[in-house]
Amino acid sequence: MRNDFKPQWLCLENWVYASIRPGQFMLYNTRTGQYIISQEEQPRAIVEKMHERQNLGVVLLEKEWADNAATWQFINEAIEKEIFSFEAYREGALKPIRLMPVLNIQKNVERLKQESDRSVGETALPYLTELTLYVNSQCSLDCKHCGRSLQQFLCCSKDNNTLSLDLSTLEKIATQIKYASILKLNIVGGDIFSYPLLDKISEIFGDKKDKIHFWTHYRNCGIIDGKKSPRQASPATPPKMEGNWNIIVDFPVDEQILSQCIAAVGKESAQYRCHFIVHNEEEINLVEKMTNRLHIQDYEMHPYYNGENIDFFKTCVFPTQDDILGNTVSQRRIFCNQALNSNFFGSLTVLPNGDVVANINKPVLGNITTTSVLELITKELEDNTAWRKTRDEKPCSECLFQYLCPPMSNYEMALNCNNLCLL
Repeated sequence: MRNDFKPQWLCLENWVYASIRPGQFMLYNTRTGQYIISQEEQPRAIVEKMHERQNLGVVLLEKEWADNAATWQFINEAIEKEIFSFEAYREGALKPIRLMPVLNIQKNVERLKQESDRSVGETALPYLTELTLYVNSQCSLDCKHCGRSLQQFLCCSKDNNTLSLDLSTLEKIATQIKYASILKLNIVGGDIFSYPLLDKISEIFGDKKDKIHFWTHYRNCGIIDGKKSPRQASPATPPKMEGNWNIIVDFPVDEQILSQCIAAVGKESAQYRCHFIVHNEEEINLVEKMTNRLHIQDYEMHPYYNGENIDFFKTCVFPTQDDILGNTVSQRRIFCNQALNSNFFGSLTVLPNGDVVANINKPVLGNITTTSVLELITKELEDNTAWRKTRDEKPCSECLFQYLCPPMSNYEMALNCNNLCLL
C-alpha cells in the first residue's frame, strides 16, 4: 500500500484518441504517435470512466489504483507518453475539465436528409475535386491486364465498342464544372491518341488547363526511328506532348519504346510521371534499376493482383501493426477516416458511353448526357456508393486500429476482402 497517497485529478489529454473493444483498448497520442495497448480490466475501467459524459475526461485518482502495481505502472506510463496528466486537488475547488474532441459535421448528409428545408445537394459542387474522363475505349494493344487493372488503380482500358465522348458532351461537362474545386482532371482511354478531339481538350477545359492530366500506355506514345509506334486510327501528325502526362508501363518493358516516349514528352518540357504495374518483388527490383538507367525521377509502382500473387501482396502491400503505428496519425485524420473515404471522396468517373460512377467498381449513378454534374454529386452523397465508405464493417469494425488504418481502397474491392492487412 502507498503511504504517500494524496487525492489528485487524473486527466485524459484532449489530443488522445481512445479505441475501446471487447477485451482490450488502446490510447493513442495523436501529437506524438505514442500509444498504450492493454487488456487489463482496471486500466480499462479508468478509461471508460473518463469517457462518461459527466466526467469530461477527468476523474479523481483512487487509492485502489495507486495500490495496484500494474495499474499504477499503467498510469505512470500514460503520463510519460503525455496521454494522462495530474492536476492538483483542492477541497471545495471546481473540478477541472477536458474538452474532449468530438466529430461534428454541420453538413452531415444524414442530418440534412432529416431537415425538410435543407437539401443534400446544397453547396455540393465544391466537393468535386477530381474528375476522370474515359474519352474513348479503342486501342490496338493487347495487354494481359486490360479491363481488370483499372479496377485496382487508374489505368487505360479498352473494350469492343467504339463509343467515345463527343464534343457537345465535353462542352457540357466543362460548363458544369466551371465553378467546381477541381484539383485534377484526368483524360484517359483506350488509346487517347486515337481520340479525334484530343487536341481540343485543353481549349474546351481552358480554365482548368493546368489541372489536366493525360494518361497513356507508353507503347501508344513512343516514337521509334522517326515513326510513331503502331496505333489504331493514329492522327496524321505526331501528338503534342504539352501538359501533365502519366505514362503507364507494364512488364515486359521495351526500354527503347519507353525511352522514346519519355524523350517525346521531355521535348515539349512537359511534366510526366511513370506508373509501373508490378506483379512481384522481382519487377519492383527491375523498376528501380530501370528508373536509374533512364533517369526517371518521378514514378509510382502499382501492385497488380492477378489472382495468383497473394503472397506478393501479403509481403509488399498488406500493412502490419508496426506499419500502421509507424507514422503519427493526427486527430483530424482519424475524424476524416470516421466520416468519409479520402481515397474516393470528391471523385467522379465518366465512361465513354456517358455513364458516371463514383468508383469504377460501384454502380452507375446516372448518365452525363441526361443528368447534371450537381445531380450526380447529390445522388452519390445520398446513396453513398463510395465517397463515405469507411471501415465500419466486420472485421475492421472490431479492430483497435479501425480508424488509424488508411481508408478502404480499390484493392479491397478487387480482392473482395475488407481487411487487407496482417493484423
